[in-house]
Amino acid sequence: MPEYAVATGGRTYVVRVIGEGPALQVSVDGQTSALRLEPLVGSTCFHVTSEDIRQSAVIRRSGEEIVIALDDEQYRLRAGPAVPITRRSATGPSMMGEVKAPIPGLIVSVEIAQGDVVEQGRSLVVMEAM
Repeated sequence: MPEYAVATGGRTYVVRVIGEGPALQVSVDGQTSALRLEPLVGSTCFHVTSEDIRQSAVIRRSGEEIVIALDDEQYRLRAGPAVPITRRSATGPSMMGEVKAPIPGLIVSVEIAQGDVVEQGRSLVVMEAM
């Protein structure tokens, strides 16, 4: 199942896409929705339907971003394959609780504060990487 890290509005979401063709199951940070994406014109115009959405969409690439226009709203996203984070055990050679990035990058924001309770799936930091 394809999994992507999608950044928009200063946040990064884990998006999973299940299925092929127009009928898809899309999961954003664990919230799953059935989605139907039917081509209208060419390769950029679609009719999008789900439980609460029925509208046309234009989806196109602009440089490194994906631009999605839904009626009069526009969203700019950056998407790339989600890379699993390797965690070392507390009994291993690393410090307890240490998490290492699988590739070099730059931390652009920290989403938590010292002492916060962290649940599974919650964003901790936003990292930019090539």
